[in-house]
Amino acid sequence: MSIAVHIGGLLTSFIVPLVLWLIYKDRSPYLNEHAKAALNWQILLLPGYVVAWIIMAIPIIGFLGGLLQLAVFVINAIFCILSAVAASNRQPARYPVDLNIVK
Repeated sequence: MSIAVHIGGLLTSFIVPLVLWLIYKDRSPYLNEHAKAALNWQILLLPGYVVAWIIMAIPIIGFLGGLLQLAVFVINAIFCILSAVAASNRQPARYPVDLNIVK
């Protein structure tokens, strides 16, 4: 299930990590830690996506928003996959920044 938290974050942003964290936070300390890490990472990336969408709405520089969104997605994909692999090996998640928004 901890692998699903990270891959779900890649596919649905914060929705899958949030739902799985709410369901399993009291049942499994291991899954709780992975879900919190994935949820914190997805919340951290959300402003990047919002800024990209706003820039894409501006006709002259909209392509820059597309490039920003692509960059955020690629970074997200890399770290979600690395964290899913770490979870499969029963290791802690490997996100570069953990702001501890969800504690």
